[in-house]
Amino acid sequence: MAIKTETGCQSETVADLTPGESATICALRGPVQLRQRLMDMGIIEGSRVEVIRYAPLGDPVQIRVYDTNIALRRTEARMLMIIRDGEPCHARKQCRYRFGRKSKLR
Repeated sequence: MAIKTETGCQSETVADLTPGESATICALRGPVQLRQRLMDMGIIEGSRVEVIRYAPLGDPVQIRVYDTNIALRRTEARMLMIIRDGEPCHARKQCRYRFGRKSKLR
C-alpha cells in the first residue's frame, strides 16, 4: 500500500517497479550531489521512466528516460519517488529491422 507524502507523491520508488512498467518521477531524494547528477542525466520531476531490466542479482537496474537508457544502482533507484501511470512509456515494436530488412517479431 502506497502512502502519500507531504509533497503529494506516493512512497513508491523506481526500485519497486517491475520490468516493463512505467511511472512519472515526482520527487528526487538523497544528497545534493546525487540529485544534481541525476538531473544532469535528464531524470527530473515530471519525466517518465520505464524499467527495462534488472541485472541477475538485482543490482543495477536499467531504466529508460526519454530515449536514453541509464543504469542505476538499486540504492539510487530508491531515491526516485514515482507516481504509477499504468501504461508503458514506449509501445512495444511489432517488427524489427534485421540485416537491413524489415521482419516480424516471433
